[in-house]
Amino acid sequence: MQGTLAYLTRRLLWVPVILFVVTSATFTMARLGPGDPIRIAAGQFRDEEAFARVRQARGLDKPIYEQYVIYMKGILTRGDLGESFRFRGRTVREVIFPAIWRSFQYNAIALTVTLALGIPLGVFAARRQGTWADPTSIGSFLLVQSIPSVVAVPFLLLFFAVKLDWLPASGWPPPEQCGVSLGFLGRNYECIGVLS
Repeated sequence: MQGTLAYLTRRLLWVPVILFVVTSATFTMARLGPGDPIRIAAGQFRDEEAFARVRQARGLDKPIYEQYVIYMKGILTRGDLGESFRFRGRTVREVIFPAIWRSFQYNAIALTVTLALGIPLGVFAARRQGTWADPTSIGSFLLVQSIPSVVAVPFLLLFFAVKLDWLPASGWPPPEQCGVSLGFLGRNYECIGVLS
């Protein structure tokens, strides 16, 4: 137990260092990359004085290390990831958090299905060790696992979305719903209190 605790402590101590390296690298690449975010956001509008005012208001006229300090201070003190240059009038949080929530839902469903099928099948294979069922079940698992998702997903969509109508064929419900719109549970199955 002591060894595990020490190992976890060492790993957790590396988290701030890794976050610093990742955030500083991505911030630097984004700022030094091609294209000026102010000019891109302006579109056809061309007024150098307006560009200068916007750069000063957003702190983009400062050296890159000062911009990074301002950025990190906003994240650590207020959780402010900044404003999206691509989606005007929306913050970065408003853009990425719904996507993170949808990804979480997809992964939660995949994990649930994996555990619901994998644990009973693993117990079955373990209890039949030494019989013909053991290598047959292991071979079947490996065969299913080796099928590329590019091949498997269209068939799964055809079966679960089109034929059985258990899952949506495309898209995903709004973030205030679970997204688990299974046909046998009823469409738009509400999640009470989720992101409300």
